[in-house]
Amino acid sequence: MNTVRNLISELREKRLWPVAAALIIALVAVPVLLSSSGKTVAVSPTPVTGSASTPTPALPAVSVTTTPSDARLTGPERDPFSQQVKASSGTTGSSTGTSSTAATGSSSSTGSSGSTSSGGTGAATTTTATSTTTTSTTTSVTEPPVKYLYFEVSVVYGGSGSVPRTLDNVTRLTPLPRASDPLIVYLGVEKDKKTAMFLVSQIVHPTGQGKCLPNRSDCQFLDMKAGEADLFKVVRPSGTVEFTVSLTAVKTVSTTSPIAAAAAYARESKGGSKIIARATAQSIALHALIYSRQTGTLSVHLSRRSFDHLLSTLGAPAALGVTLQPFPAGS
Repeated sequence: MNTVRNLISELREKRLWPVAAALIIALVAVPVLLSSSGKTVAVSPTPVTGSASTPTPALPAVSVTTTPSDARLTGPERDPFSQQVKASSGTTGSSTGTSSTAATGSSSSTGSSGSTSSGGTGAATTTTATSTTTTSTTTSVTEPPVKYLYFEVSVVYGGSGSVPRTLDNVTRLTPLPRASDPLIVYLGVEKDKKTAMFLVSQIVHPTGQGKCLPNRSDCQFLDMKAGEADLFKVVRPSGTVEFTVSLTAVKTVSTTSPIAAAAAYARESKGGSKIIARATAQSIALHALIYSRQTGTLSVHLSRRSFDHLLSTLGAPAALGVTLQPFPAGS
C-alpha cells in the first residue's frame, strides 16, 4: 500500500495524474469495445497443390466471413487476421508449387523444377537453374617432317715440302693424294656418325692417332675421328716419301628432302670407284665392308679378331691387303 501511495503522491506532485487516469480508462475500454463489436470468424482449410513426386503439407488459410458492423476506426476497413494466398509456378514447366503464409509466420513450397516461393512479406522469389553446355574442340596435330641425315667430312693433307691442301665435304671414295697416285681412299662415315674410314695401300705405313685394322703392323683400314692426324710413310723402290692427313671435321647435316638425302648418299668419286672395284677383286677384307645408300653409313662386318683369324688361316698378310692401282685421267 505504501508503494501505491508513493506513486499517487509523485503523480500529484509532477501533475501526471490526468495521464495515468487516461491510460487506466483506455486499458478498460478497449477490451470492452472489441468484445462487443467482434464477430465469429470461421477458418476453412485451403488445399495446397504440391509436386507429384514430393507431397507438400496443406497449410490452413484464414478467411473472414463477415465484416464488423460497427467499426470505430478511421480509414478503409481491413481484417488484420486475413492473408492473401500466393501461388508460385516452376520455371521449367515440370511441376508447380503453391505456398500459403499464416498470420504469424511464413512458409515456402518448392516445385520439382527447382523454383522456390517464400512468404512473410508477400514477395515471391524464383531461382532458375542454368545449364551450361561445353563443346569440345578436337585439334589435329601435324606430325613433324621426317629428317634425313648425311655427312660432310673435311681433311687437310700435304707431302714433304709441299703446301697442305684442304678438302671440304670430301666425296666418298676420293683417292688421296690424287687418282693418278692413290695411297689411301676415303670410304665413308661409319654408323657411329663420328668415325671416318680410309682404305690404306699395303705400301703405306701410317703412324699417328688413327686406329688400324687389323693392327699397326698390317694397317689395311684406318679409322679416324675429328681432330686426329696420321703420318703416312710410302715405301717405294725410289725411296720413302712421307705425307700427313688430318681429319678436321665430321659434320652431320639434316634435310627434310628425301631427294637431297638420296643424292648425298649416292655421291661418289668416279676415279675412286674404279680403284675400289679393282681392289675388291684382290682383297677378301673389302667384301666385309657394306655401304648403305639408305642411311649413308658404312658398316664393317669383320672385327679385329676376325682379321687375325683370316691372317692366320691364309698365312700371307698380302692376301688381305691391296696395292691401290692408279686411275689415269680420261679413262
